[in-house]
Amino acid sequence: MPVTEELVKRDAGGQLISNLIALESLLAPSEGEIVDPETGRKYPAPPKIVAEKDLRERDNLPLCMDWNNYSSKWLARHALRLPKILARLMAGEEICATDPDVMRMTEMARASRVHIKAILNLTIPDRCRPMWLLGILLKQLGLTNVGRKKGRRGQQVYYYSLAIEDLAFAIEVLQYREQQRSQKAERERELQEKAQARMQSLYGIDPPQAACVTTPPDKRDLHTLEGGVDTKDNESKKVKSTAYNSLEKLKPCLNLLFGTIDLGIKVIKEIVRKSLSQNKISNNLLRWLSKPITFIPMDLSEG
Repeated sequence: MPVTEELVKRDAGGQLISNLIALESLLAPSEGEIVDPETGRKYPAPPKIVAEKDLRERDNLPLCMDWNNYSSKWLARHALRLPKILARLMAGEEICATDPDVMRMTEMARASRVHIKAILNLTIPDRCRPMWLLGILLKQLGLTNVGRKKGRRGQQVYYYSLAIEDLAFAIEVLQYREQQRSQKAERERELQEKAQARMQSLYGIDPPQAACVTTPPDKRDLHTLEGGVDTKDNESKKVKSTAYNSLEKLKPCLNLLFGTIDLGIKVIKEIVRKSLSQNKISNNLLRWLSKPITFIPMDLSEG
């Protein structure tokens, strides 16, 4: 799409794309329900694209207290039943001021004007007109409505529908964003496959298979779980104790230490025998050194 002067004017310093992203979020399906543990009330969970934006903000700006709170905005519009009205308008339907959905949305906005102001930055007047409110909410989504009179003379009523040009532009932008996401996912998949092939060629490591439940390896110092539903029974019934395994690993070091001590004692004996062979003190020293060294007994048998 070429960048024209009209497009730059409509963009309004980046406000238009923000509004179209809000439209994209409102059209995305909910990811389930959220239950309030205190009141037990159920709320629709925000779509994945909305929740991910909130998570990215909190991860990248952990010390910032002025987050956009996209999930709250999505929930406020959802509570006003705006998705239902928007779906009707995008299907080509015309809506008047006495439409039940529009009247219900206006009543809810009046009752929750404080929350609407805090979340959507929209001041609800005391005498809020239904079509004015709908027009403001649509403008926050990058859309506009146009009206025309219908009925006989003297009984004419204004019916409103979406502006065709704005709707076509919004759909084109949303399709482009969806295409970009698909291409990004494809590139990430290709990079992952290349990395797996490189690991296979360099180290002979097979790429990870699909997630499945398998029997974990039998570790000598840990008790394995038994009685699983989708795992095979572990045939190992006895597991060696941690202390025995530690002593088994230290046994070569202990043998080396004992051999070094014995060699040192023999060297000392020889030195003292040659230097003080006629002295009484040397005899006592030799007698003391001749005694075997007693260590703390350690049972290396299986515990």
